[in-house]
Amino acid sequence: MVVFLGDGAAWIWRLARLNFHGAICILDFYHATEHLLLLANAPYGEGSPSAKKAYRRWWRRCLADKIDLVIDEAKAQLPKAGKTRALAPKQINYLLRNRSRMHYQTYQQVGYFIGSGVVEMACKTVVGQRL
Repeated sequence: MVVFLGDGAAWIWRLARLNFHGAICILDFYHATEHLLLLANAPYGEGSPSAKKAYRRWWRRCLADKIDLVIDEAKAQLPKAGKTRALAPKQINYLLRNRSRMHYQTYQQVGYFIGSGVVEMACKTVVGQRL
């Protein structure tokens, strides 16, 4: 079984589809949480207690294979106006595009990594030792 971890960029998923047909594609959890944080800040304000609470709640839901609940709640809490009104839909669209790659609880239950840090460190170690 081939597992392909990516950051959510469209070109990465095209690469996976073309070169690793049938691979399990997983959105790197760290990248997903970056977008969750931006999304949580949109309706509540950056770093506010409400934003932190929403982020923690959404983080737990992502780990529990409940990304659709996160998306629904975020849509309901979209800011009515202002700069953050434009930023929130971008984050929601990112999650919508990648939700089929965000079954983190399921992936972990079968032993797949959900973060690319282990792979990145392995590459760095191998390259560093070879050079």
